[in-house]
Amino acid sequence: MISSTGLGDKIGDYILSTGFSAVGNCRWAIVTKEGKSYFLKEFLRPKYPPPYLKDEVRKQKLDRCRKFERHHKRLLSNLTTICIPGGNIVAPVDFFRFGLIYYHVSPKVDAALIKPEEFSTLTEGTKAILIKTVINSIEILHRSHIVHCDLKPDNVLIHKTATENLVSKVIDLDGAFFEDDVPDPDDMQFDQQYMAPEILLYNQKDVSKKVNLSTAADVFSLGLIFFEFWTGIRVQYDRGRFGDPASTLIEGGKLSWDRSRVPTVLGDTIEAMLNLEPAVRPSIIQVGKRLSTLGLSKPAMGVEGSDRTLASSPSPSTAKVSIRFSKNLVR
Repeated sequence: MISSTGLGDKIGDYILSTGFSAVGNCRWAIVTKEGKSYFLKEFLRPKYPPPYLKDEVRKQKLDRCRKFERHHKRLLSNLTTICIPGGNIVAPVDFFRFGLIYYHVSPKVDAALIKPEEFSTLTEGTKAILIKTVINSIEILHRSHIVHCDLKPDNVLIHKTATENLVSKVIDLDGAFFEDDVPDPDDMQFDQQYMAPEILLYNQKDVSKKVNLSTAADVFSLGLIFFEFWTGIRVQYDRGRFGDPASTLIEGGKLSWDRSRVPTVLGDTIEAMLNLEPAVRPSIIQVGKRLSTLGLSKPAMGVEGSDRTLASSPSPSTAKVSIRFSKNLVR
C-alpha cells in the first residue's frame, strides 16, 4: 500500500503541498499544518502488517514494527530535551502511523544560502566558525549517545539569519539511532559516499565480523565532509577498484587527499578521524578541542556564534512533539 500523492490530500493531520520524491528507503514531500510548512518523510519499510496475514508472519512483522515505534518514540523524546527550538539542530517534531505506513515530520528549512560546493569559497575564518558550529551540534547528539548516521554535505545547511549572519544547521535526523539500540540493517539510512566502514560491515550482515556501531561513525563522516568543505574537492580513492571510501579502507586500499590544501591542525585531525578503527578515532569532543585554534589567525566577520557561544550548553527545548498511530484504517 502506497499513500495517496495528490496535492491537497491529507495524511494524518498534514496536507500535501507537493508530490512525493523518492530518496533511499523513503519518500518525502512538503506538507502544511495550521499554516506552517514541514518536511514529511514516508518510510517504505517497515509497513504495519494487515490483519489478513497468517498469525506467525503477522507476529514477526508486528515485533519489527513495535521495535521501530519504540526507537522513534525514544528518539523524539530525547531530541526534544536536548535541542533548542530554532537552533542549529533541526529536530523532528512528529512521528506517526497512518494506515500501514509510518511517517516522520521535521520543520521545513528554507533552501541553503550556500551550497556544499560553495563552502570552500568562504574566508578561512568563516569556514572555521561554521565547522565549529557543526562540531558543537554533533557534540550535543553524541553526549546523549545518539548517532546521526547520515551526515553528508547536503545535511549541513548554511543560512543567513535576519541579522545577516551565517549559521550552519544539521538536518535529517530521521535515520538517527542510539548506541544501545541499533536499528535493523534494512531500516538504516546513510549515504554510501560518506558512511563509516563499520556501517558498511553492519549492512553487509556478515555474522563472522563483530561490528559495534557508535558515535565514532559520525566522526568518520565528518572527516570526509570537513576536507570537502574546506577545499571544495572530495577525498580521493581508487574508483576503479572501490565503490566508496569505506570499502576502500576495509579492502586494504588508501584514501588520498592533498594535505597542503588545509591548515596543519585540520589535516592532522582529519587524518585521525578517517581511521579504519572506530576506537582509534578521536571523539567529537576531542575533535572540537583539536580544532579550537582553527581560523583564529583570520577572524570571521558576520558569522553567528563565537568560541564561547559555540561551547555553551543548550537549554531544554519546549518544542511540541507528538507521537501517535491512527486507528481509523488498520488495527
